[in-house]
Amino acid sequence: MRIDTASRPVKLLLVVVWAIMLLYLSLTPAPPRVEGPLGWDKLQHAAALGVMAFLVLRASRSFCASPFRSACTGFVFATLFGGLIEILQGFTANRQADPIDFAADAVGALIAVLLPRIRPYIRGSR
Repeated sequence: MRIDTASRPVKLLLVVVWAIMLLYLSLTPAPPRVEGPLGWDKLQHAAALGVMAFLVLRASRSFCASPFRSACTGFVFATLFGGLIEILQGFTANRQADPIDFAADAVGALIAVLLPRIRPYIRGSR
């Protein structure tokens, strides 16, 4: 597998921008509310950290040719980032740390890194 070095800065910038946005939304005293089926807090956690895992997975492919290592990097980074957010929320006045939010973060990260691996089986191409 060829390592794409040309897009490294863009991929890393996407990770940084997403991380800053998640930190802001997670630590602000009054985050915006989403109505409807997407308003469920755990789904939002899973989706946000799933996107983080996917972005890190894509960025790590610019440094490492192993898809397995890239997937592990994406999962571990997103899960640890979710844990950091929960710890930081414990130190805010209007937010609280929630281990179930952390579990939702980890599940979202896991789904994001596994989905590209199982997609061929879903489509029946293997």
